[in-house]
Amino acid sequence: MPSDTDPHPSAGALLRDVPAADLAEHIVAVAQALGGRPSALYVLDIAGTKLRRVAGEGGLPHTLAIPQAIGPELPREQAAGLEATLRAFSADLVLVPLWLRHRAIAAIVCEGRPTQDLDGLAREAAAAMELVDGYTDIFAIARRAEPVSTAAQLQQDLLPPRISAARGAELAAAILPAYDVGGDWIDHSASATGAWLAVGDALGKGLRAAALSALAVAAQRAVRQAGGTLTDSAHAIHEAVLAGGAGEEFMTILLAEWDARDRLLSWVNCGHPAPVLLRHGRPVAPLDGFHTLPVGIADMPPRLELAQVRLRPGDHIVLHTDGVTERRRADGSPFGSDGLAAALTPRPASAVASVAALQDAVLTAGPEALRDDATIMALRIDDDTRHEPPTPGAEA
Repeated sequence: MPSDTDPHPSAGALLRDVPAADLAEHIVAVAQALGGRPSALYVLDIAGTKLRRVAGEGGLPHTLAIPQAIGPELPREQAAGLEATLRAFSADLVLVPLWLRHRAIAAIVCEGRPTQDLDGLAREAAAAMELVDGYTDIFAIARRAEPVSTAAQLQQDLLPPRISAARGAELAAAILPAYDVGGDWIDHSASATGAWLAVGDALGKGLRAAALSALAVAAQRAVRQAGGTLTDSAHAIHEAVLAGGAGEEFMTILLAEWDARDRLLSWVNCGHPAPVLLRHGRPVAPLDGFHTLPVGIADMPPRLELAQVRLRPGDHIVLHTDGVTERRRADGSPFGSDGLAAALTPRPASAVASVAALQDAVLTAGPEALRDDATIMALRIDDDTRHEPPTPGAEA
């Protein structure tokens, strides 16, 4: 086992030499030896409203309420503000985010400023935590602040990172609520030329809807990873939902591909809310494009046509499910397209900010708990189409 005082353990060493279930305690031990301060390791809960201690000093709180994050991931924009939140609890607390690509998946909290920089340890620890998740439940347990329904558990297991990037674009996504329902799904994958995006909404909610969503995610990933097209994927999802639902269920889907080379977004729409464009100098509005019936309906395979739009630097594309617009306000009226437009005006500065603004507006629109999944995905177009946006700490 590496020494607890090793100031620069690599992710490989942490995985190779430390038992999976001991990784959190080891990260804290190294942080305390290196920084000379009492420390603890925290993760965000899956709803993005709490920091929960995994390991470390018993004097630090087990749970800290935080402003709404993007699920269990901390965006760059929130990191500085979160440290201020911690200092309201105790003026001596210092936050060291564990950055993994474009988001933080955890944080080391120290009682006082560390005597040595912990950023190198934090980067290695983040990679080790992500890799070890398949070997132990210690981080998954900490991320759950309350019981999770079986349907929501299946949904969580299908989700990709909530904060990501591709060539020429930022990407962020969220599904509300985190602990129940379970009929919506999202997926995305960066490619050599851009990214593939997908959003779906199965009929109903609960276990049956979650099971159909799992089939849909698997079907579109199989096609995507075999080099297929958006239309190939839509047909594969139709066949999967048709078989899984015995012709009695259906699903709306929107599948899109971002090509950074010419800033072109292409999509197919099967009964789903249209993509929404945020562009400087024009009102928030859905994009025109052919749409067909939902998938999974017996004897009615989707008739597909590709829609396309050329995007500009600074444009945002927002994909969502009807759980957003059908959210009920306090007076019983729907949140609607006007609520969506108001939440996204003025145009947010980043993809994360678009998702954060819309999820906050949905959550606070009415006093009742969400009765349906509300899913949001945002793509923001960058000036540089040859590279991904820089990752936090890349300059370190």
